[in-house]
Amino acid sequence: MLSLFIACLACLPQDGATPQWGQRIQWSLDDSPQAREHAAFVPDPPRDRAIMLAGSGYRPYGAPLGDAWAFDFGSQDWTALKLVGDEIIPGGSRRVSPIEGGAYLHGGYSEGFDSVGELWRLQFVSQQVVVELIPQENPPPGRLLHAFACDPAGDRFVVFGGGGDDQALEDTWIGRRTDAGVRWEQLTATHHPGPRFGFSFAHDTKNGLLLVCGGQVPPEHEEQREMVVARDLWALDFRAEDPQWTLLAEYSPEAFPGRRNPAFTFDDDSGDLFVWGGTGDGASALPDLYVVRTREPGAPVKQITQPDTVATRASGFGVIDRTHRRALLGFGNTAAGPFDDLVEIHLRQPADATSLPADSKNQDH
Repeated sequence: MLSLFIACLACLPQDGATPQWGQRIQWSLDDSPQAREHAAFVPDPPRDRAIMLAGSGYRPYGAPLGDAWAFDFGSQDWTALKLVGDEIIPGGSRRVSPIEGGAYLHGGYSEGFDSVGELWRLQFVSQQVVVELIPQENPPPGRLLHAFACDPAGDRFVVFGGGGDDQALEDTWIGRRTDAGVRWEQLTATHHPGPRFGFSFAHDTKNGLLLVCGGQVPPEHEEQREMVVARDLWALDFRAEDPQWTLLAEYSPEAFPGRRNPAFTFDDDSGDLFVWGGTGDGASALPDLYVVRTREPGAPVKQITQPDTVATRASGFGVIDRTHRRALLGFGNTAAGPFDDLVEIHLRQPADATSLPADSKNQDH
């Protein structure tokens, strides 16, 4: 495969304190995945790559996809992978959480944007993704554009919010692995983020937190026609015996415009949540990239100026490449059409540089 590289979009030296735009990466369509939205994108560190699964395409719009691809971080090429074992229902908004050697995949939508609630375990091997459908006891209702995470051992799980049955959901579910599969219980909490979907979220594994940021919320009254979005950041310690939600920050429209369906990814070394694009009105894509510094007091946000050569979009997705200290965000669409590219964001150096793997230090891109 031959990757096609566009020159550096923001040729600024890294000072280590601020993320920076990098390359835009494109490929020949003959040997790479088709344009799509709402795919699952998860790192596979032992093989220095990321795995992209499913999503929905644009021929026609919403066409459910059930394929798997590996993106090599070094060569920046794609390789088609074979899915073996149990079937993953084709479609988008599969929420993914990595574990050693693979990942768990939950929920999303199928053909016609119908919500589903299945839970799959994935094992990554060289040219295959091995799929196992996990039995569930008392599972959460099916949903899409929601939050999902599991602890690194795959013993405890959490699901929050999203859309289901034509409404925004506000329920939180805690799952525990058993000999038979996963048993779920709904969390009772009076203080929580409230109904929403299409939000950014992250699993802060260092602190055991599920983070939920923004998203679309219901209107205050039935006659309200304009889209309503949240501008806040919430955290749930789902390792606790009695998990409780905590409001970490609320933002003004000037500091951090609300949005639905941005591309997002989380740097677990620094605690930076990257939020790019999405829509604040349901019609146009926001041309901005924000970094939410979730581990600092008040979770401040910083806007990273977007180069004119970068086409913003909604419904994209992203992944962190820790070895090369970068985030990769891309795919998605605007009213003008779809995208099948990735854009590189150089990560800032975390305060505790000793937490980085040895081969990730002093990298120059």
